[in-house]
Amino acid sequence: NKVKRHRIAISASILTAVLAIVLFLPLPHYVRCTFEIQPRGAEAIYAVAPGKITQVNYKVGDKVEAHNAVLVEIESLSLESQVAELAGKHAETLAALNSLRERRFRDPSAELQIASTQEVLQMTEEQLTEKRQQLSRLKVVSPISGTVQPCASSCARIVPTAAAASALLTVMRTSSEPASA
Repeated sequence: NKVKRHRIAISASILTAVLAIVLFLPLPHYVRCTFEIQPRGAEAIYAVAPGKITQVNYKVGDKVEAHNAVLVEIESLSLESQVAELAGKHAETLAALNSLRERRFRDPSAELQIASTQEVLQMTEEQLTEKRQQLSRLKVVSPISGTVQPCASSCARIVPTAAAASALLTVMRTSSEPASA
């Protein structure tokens, strides 16, 4: 009986010690991690074509108006040369078409070339329109009203002034403007 009580006492002591260690050993009550707070309603702005930034019109903290503020101007020599080349090709094709229209009464073969020249002219006009649109997008305009804010990787954002504060730029929306853009 004494042996059993002695073993029970030792077992109870060990159990009590383990329980005390579990209950009183300080365990971490917080977790360390990195996080990024992103504003609600912010609009990131990216360059639409490769090129060289020639002018930055706003700095971090400046307030901007929607569709009125040219934030950054980008120069793309290759895009500009493509537009000039297409404009020259368009003028050349238009002159050839006018010449064919004048000659069609004297030369029957000119009448056959008019349709293909008109196709070439239409394709050139479409390409020229597309390239001019790309060229116009080299002036980066603010999509919303707000404040220019920095973001993590060498860019900035425009964030609404009512939002929490983090592409080329991000625009934070002002509190008076609706969230649909």
